[in-house]
Amino acid sequence: MIQFRFLLFMLVGFIFIISCDAESSSKAEQKDIPNAVKYKVVLSFKWTSAAYPISYPDNAHFSPTVGWTHKKSAADFMKSGVLAHSGMKEMAETGGTDKLKQKISKEIASGNGIITYTGKATETGVATMEVEVQVNEDFHYVSFVSMLAPSPDWYVGAIAVNLKDDKGNFVSSKEVKAPVYDSGTDSGDSFKSENEATDPPVKISRFTSPAATDADAGAQEAAREAAALGFTTEKVLNTNPLLTVTFTKK
Repeated sequence: MIQFRFLLFMLVGFIFIISCDAESSSKAEQKDIPNAVKYKVVLSFKWTSAAYPISYPDNAHFSPTVGWTHKKSAADFMKSGVLAHSGMKEMAETGGTDKLKQKISKEIASGNGIITYTGKATETGVATMEVEVQVNEDFHYVSFVSMLAPSPDWYVGAIAVNLKDDKGNFVSSKEVKAPVYDSGTDSGDSFKSENEATDPPVKISRFTSPAATDADAGAQEAAREAAALGFTTEKVLNTNPLLTVTFTKK
């Protein structure tokens, strides 16, 4: 009898471990924020050799996704026009998320955000992820980022998505086609380039082509790389988005 109970205990523990792992593919912090408005969010990743055949890597995928709910300008460190924070550098170059999550945690502690969201890496360039997002009157912007992998320092990002309309009402639904960004920290020009640190680093730029004639050096370099690989603005933001994020109010 004792042996039977022991085996039953081990079996239940094993099943629990499997269940917990399965549920961790995309999750939010386990808490409800004050006066929350909730959204079902679907992240649709679609990086295919058919749409982007030039130098398409045989192990194409996306790194673990990191997101958060925040105030309007709190996610400016993720956008074009600034030097990459160490957390953004790590995420864009290696897919690591520890430093980025630490940065977001500090922003939340400073009153600039309220909740974070995480997801596992995708196995291929095509995947769908679902998560519940919470916002409220004071915090109604949401951001998600994920490395385009393998790559020198490129990532997709739906950054500072406003879930209110022009009249101040929460939208019933919203779809965002995420740009691709170059973090400005590695000078590699193809998906499997050897590490080549950009010294000094340049500002984060959208990895799309063409660039404005008066753009800075980082933007011009990103545009040249994007053009060589077929990542035009029209393609990335319209005909063949690599990441589409859909918000539906619950």
